[in-house]
Amino acid sequence: MRLILCGLFLTTLTAVAVIPAVAQPTAPSTVSPTILMDAYAFRGPVGDTRARVDVYLSVPYQSLQFEGHNKSLAGQYKVNLIVRDSASRKVVDSAYTRSIVENEYAITRGSTGKADNSVRTLTLQPGTYRVELTVSDQFSRREYEQSRQLVVPDLTNDLPNLSSIMLLKEIEQNGDRYRITPSVGDVVWSTESPLFAFVEVISDSIPRTVALSWQIASTDGRVLAKGLGPSFVCSLRTQQTFVPLAVPARSPAAS
Repeated sequence: MRLILCGLFLTTLTAVAVIPAVAQPTAPSTVSPTILMDAYAFRGPVGDTRARVDVYLSVPYQSLQFEGHNKSLAGQYKVNLIVRDSASRKVVDSAYTRSIVENEYAITRGSTGKADNSVRTLTLQPGTYRVELTVSDQFSRREYEQSRQLVVPDLTNDLPNLSSIMLLKEIEQNGDRYRITPSVGDVVWSTESPLFAFVEVISDSIPRTVALSWQIASTDGRVLAKGLGPSFVCSLRTQQTFVPLAVPARSPAAS
């Protein structure tokens, strides 16, 4: 499936963002070892033509081999992050290492669905890129690879506009600030759980009244669900907002 989010500025359609989404996964204990990733483009620093790109990685515990260490169980893996432009040239090539310590064997084998999550922030000029991640498990020597195509829009000059859409599985409010937990990977959660889309609305002038419409469609173009959120006033040139979504029930024909 795919989610299309549209910005309506004074009743004029000005921007569309698309992300992939697939059916709900099986229980954590039966998921095949793999890794999950996502990449999002947001407005960069004021005066900088580059966008901020956040690359999220989620490594399920059952994808790793844990070894005994000081009466605990330890896991470690290395991540190689490569970004290529539209001509396949490397524009980013970096690496980092993650270490995990747990006390219970069952948890390391995926009994609770736990994963090690990390994020790396880059700055990229507008364009089309491929983001590639390779995870190398230190103890088992296994490797896992995932990649994403990412279109970085011009969020400085091509205004008004929308950032990438980030699906959220949790929003926690603390005063006037929010702590968000992204849904990493091509996953649409159970229809019984709330799902939100996080997006930045970038305006060329403020204040501006905006309403966000959304549509979930199958890969063959059939509309499965759609809605229109309430209008709100953008008081900042980069306004962050959340859009509640109604996820359609899984259908054998939907993908």
